[in-house]
Amino acid sequence: EDITERKNAEERLKKTIALLQSIMDSSSEGIIIATDSTGVILIWNEGARRLLGYEPQEVVGKKNIRIFHTKEYLKSGVMKTNIENMITTGKPLMEEITYVAKDGRSFPVWQVVNPRFDEDGEFIGMLGTAHDITERKLAEEAIKKARDELEMRVRERTEELAETNEELRVEREALRQKNIALQEILNQIEAGKRQMASQIQSNVDRIILPILDTLEGKISQSGKHYISLLRNSLTDITSPFIDSLETRFSKLTPREVEICNMVKNGLTCKDIANTLNISVQTVLKQRSIIR
Repeated sequence: EDITERKNAEERLKKTIALLQSIMDSSSEGIIIATDSTGVILIWNEGARRLLGYEPQEVVGKKNIRIFHTKEYLKSGVMKTNIENMITTGKPLMEEITYVAKDGRSFPVWQVVNPRFDEDGEFIGMLGTAHDITERKLAEEAIKKARDELEMRVRERTEELAETNEELRVEREALRQKNIALQEILNQIEAGKRQMASQIQSNVDRIILPILDTLEGKISQSGKHYISLLRNSLTDITSPFIDSLETRFSKLTPREVEICNMVKNGLTCKDIANTLNISVQTVLKQRSIIR
């Protein structure tokens, strides 16, 4: 009876294990691996077979949990330390590491390993799950690359704007300096004009007017009219209003300008006729045209 009961218990255990294996095999996207307390592999699901490349009969019942870890990870001692901490604290181990498949291909996974304890609290093994995060890592890398390229373009654009601003600042400063130089030139020209006008006025006053005064006392009355016109014309030439005079008389003939100056200086039509040796009627006609 005891033997029969034991066989029935073993049969129920086998069925339970088979059921669990069937459930875990249905999860072909993720890796599920269970070990006993010594590291012997008890469960190796379809996901482990597909991603790592080992058939269950190659690994189940064997103490070869190290076969899918990298040499660097094993040499570092991190695996041993993590398992000891997990057993001591009873908390699951969660980490991102690299698995190595049977064909030598490596890929990143997110691994969660839970310690298993019996009803007395004794450590009896581990249950680990892992998911291939290659696509996530590629997406993260693409995002990082895009962000780096964007930051680089922003830096380049910022530098370009800084260079442009500096060029504009230099151009503005150069333009300001040119304006200052141009203003100085204009001031010099204006000063030169004032100096020239002063010199002309001085020459007229010192040289020409005394000559006219001398001539005026030695010539006839009609000639005196010319002297008076000449004196007044010289005054107009040296006057600050010469520009307005030029504008006013710009459309008149030389004879009409001459008659205008005589009229302005108080000469009558008869005086003008005698001075220019023309008839009074001609003077009247010219004045009519001027009006």
